[in-house]
Amino acid sequence: MDICVSIYCHPTGRPNSALTVNIPIWLEPGRTILI
Repeated sequence: MDICVSIYCHPTGRPNSALTVNIPIWLEPGRTILI
């Protein structure tokens, strides 16, 4: 399952995934992106 923030998706890195969320997503330890 892809976890996407804006056009950034993790772990696949594919934009426009079926799942888009507007909550804090931990992309890597100590790094959070808020949209």
